[in-house]
Amino acid sequence: MNRFNYYNGENETTSFRISASGVSRFFTSTSSWFTENLTDMSEGFTGNTASVLGTLVHGHLEAYVKGETIEDSEVQEYLTTQSTVVDDLDINYIEYQLPIMVQVALEYLQDTHLGIPERFIFKDLLPGVCVGGSIDLHNDNVVIDYKTTSAKTAPKNIAYAHKIQLLTYAKLLRDEGTNITSMRIVYITTDIDGGISEKTGKPLKSYPSDVQILEEPILPEDLEMIDNIWNVIAESVVLFRDNPELRHILSQDMRLKNVKCTLQKLEEEEI
Repeated sequence: MNRFNYYNGENETTSFRISASGVSRFFTSTSSWFTENLTDMSEGFTGNTASVLGTLVHGHLEAYVKGETIEDSEVQEYLTTQSTVVDDLDINYIEYQLPIMVQVALEYLQDTHLGIPERFIFKDLLPGVCVGGSIDLHNDNVVIDYKTTSAKTAPKNIAYAHKIQLLTYAKLLRDEGTNITSMRIVYITTDIDGGISEKTGKPLKSYPSDVQILEEPILPEDLEMIDNIWNVIAESVVLFRDNPELRHILSQDMRLKNVKCTLQKLEEEEI
């Protein structure tokens, strides 16, 4: 398997997994969340140029922390594969941005206390339902997630979706005994060449690729909140699976009334 392909933990758990990166969408895009995760009515997100670039950047940073080398042939193989599933994949753009973004990110990592990269972690919540995902990087106190962005400047605060994702990782690690006390987003921006103004003929402002950090402490109430969120989602998954007549209510979408659920109902244990 190509190193850039996402590992979903299929060899570690057969349970339905509440994905850490998608926890927030249960609340912000409820209908889509149920449709994509528990029915066969949607293929879900298959990727775009930005996500493929982000995956490649992540892979290079993982390799650096592990002391590994990535051959150009691996990158080309991944791009070739993705070009068959991602419409209008801009390979030229990716090949331009990738070395620039990786270089600025590595400069950040060289001055950082490194830890464990790309570890898949999960926890069972109910029979047949777990929560988990792959952590970009963590050490004994901080959980870190890389985010690539084409924005000229990074956000000033950690976005809700990213905070929920990081809190999920933090709580999973704390439940294992790792004393995570803060969460950090490492934003890696694309290189934006302003070019030349058509009106004045003068150079427009450029925005070189950069690394920007957002970090917040993790409070006791944050951990209580994320635990409650997990359980609400887990119980909703079980209700959706076992009660067809409730599917449109849970998903907030009449189109899902009595729709077929792809998650099989567990057999009752013999008494």
